[in-house]
Amino acid sequence: MISNLKIKAKKIIKEKKNNTIYLVAFIFMIVSAFVPQTTVDITDGLENIKVNFNILHFFVVPMFELSLIICCFKLIYKENISDDDIVSGFKNYSKVLGASLLVALYTALWSLLIIPIFIKPFSYSMTLRIIKDNPDIKVNEAITKSRELMDGYKVELFLLILSFIGWFILSILTLGILFIWVLPYMQTTINLFYLKISGKDIDNLNGEETNIFDTKYNENVSKLNAKNLNNREKKCPLCGKMNSQANSYCEVCGEKLDSDIFS
Repeated sequence: MISNLKIKAKKIIKEKKNNTIYLVAFIFMIVSAFVPQTTVDITDGLENIKVNFNILHFFVVPMFELSLIICCFKLIYKENISDDDIVSGFKNYSKVLGASLLVALYTALWSLLIIPIFIKPFSYSMTLRIIKDNPDIKVNEAITKSRELMDGYKVELFLLILSFIGWFILSILTLGILFIWVLPYMQTTINLFYLKISGKDIDNLNGEETNIFDTKYNENVSKLNAKNLNNREKKCPLCGKMNSQANSYCEVCGEKLDSDIFS
């Protein structure tokens, strides 16, 4: 699946050429790299631990990340990217800020257990995309939806990101210049991954987005109804014997069973 997503993402970027998305990627790269860090000393028993806590990160970087995500979605849906999209991630500022802080808090709490710290970031990785699709959603609900959506897909996302390691190395060798192209490429691929695990047919996108959770819910309901239909039994109108839904005649008296007579 990963290779197919990357091929499709590369094709999308090639077909829909737009310089604005590279400007957004450049701003996101610069902000991420140069927002100052603050060193905090934490005393743990007899040890003094120094932690780099980048508080300014939460007030700026996630918004530009969401702007890049939105622009990449517009590429996928063949929509025009305008100059206003450069700061589109700031339109729901308080919610994006709250989600970023809460995700950081949850991740920090999980880090106390050591092992889950390598897992939880992938569980929460779709939070910004969920907020983008559902602007009125509550912050904690968006995080929960991300965790539910990523259930069973965390390893695949890890492998997807890992597949860009070669591009990351080349980008570093070019003093970060190549990141301006790699970031939209990677975010578009992750957006396609998000749509795929949400049950969206990424091969037939028509530019009309639907609520992914309603889509997934309806699919689950349809499957459940189909399962229940197969498990329903027919009641014989003559002797009252309960027969399998697949039976056309009663197993006891041989009476013909109507297809619409169920228990």
